[in-house]
Amino acid sequence: MIITKPSKSKLMHFSERLPLILPVKDEKTWLDPKAEEKELLNLISHNPDIEFEMYSISSRINSLNENDAGLTKPTPPADQFGNLSLFD
Repeated sequence: MIITKPSKSKLMHFSERLPLILPVKDEKTWLDPKAEEKELLNLISHNPDIEFEMYSISSRINSLNENDAGLTKPTPPADQFGNLSLFD
């Protein structure tokens, strides 16, 4: 199961919902088998919105033969057959 919440950021363009991402400070509480339901629901309902950084990455990401750290480094947008602003 994946817990999601409504998207309120610039990612709303891609999806109406986002996975819930807990801050590091809440990890131990979330994973504690003795945590009370009320406490866990509080973590969900008071979860801060995270701003994501968006940038183009290498088209090599689509290849199963590629696997290196450079795949997710910022890369200038590729020419999509003349459609440089296809998804703007």
